[in-house]
Amino acid sequence: MNQDPLQQLKDIHLPAPSPWWDLAIGWWMLLVFLLVALLFVVPKLWKKWQVWRKKRALNLAIHVEYQRICDAYAAHHQTQTLVADINTLLRRVALTVFPEQATAGLIGEDWLKFLDSMWQDKPSPSFAEQPFADALLYGAYQAESDMGEEQAQALCELVQAWLKEVNRHV
Repeated sequence: MNQDPLQQLKDIHLPAPSPWWDLAIGWWMLLVFLLVALLFVVPKLWKKWQVWRKKRALNLAIHVEYQRICDAYAAHHQTQTLVADINTLLRRVALTVFPEQATAGLIGEDWLKFLDSMWQDKPSPSFAEQPFADALLYGAYQAESDMGEEQAQALCELVQAWLKEVNRHV
């Protein structure tokens, strides 16, 4: 018994730390709240991203078609083809962007009024005014168009401005 009491001591052995169970209840509640928030937020963000992607693809398709029409006119200077292609593009855009409105059956002055109704600030030469009204209504069906180079260019600019205006509704 005369031994030194310090030599009887053994090394301290700590238990292995638990990685999960030592968190306080507040941290667990925060983790559950974040998980629930992610389950609701991620699907909404996914849907918004899908809508944005579809809008972007639609805008790109419209722009590519418009550019093709203008390039074809610049190459061949056929106003009859230009007017027919522009009218087709306008109708396709109207049917795609405004499916709830009855745009498919619009003809004549009603069609031109619909086109002009999309303007926030109506430009001075609108679709219903001369010479664009006659060109859009009858230009594709006439053997020769009386539309000049400047008027054809003005029609292209008016259509481009209208497409930008309609872009708000896409």
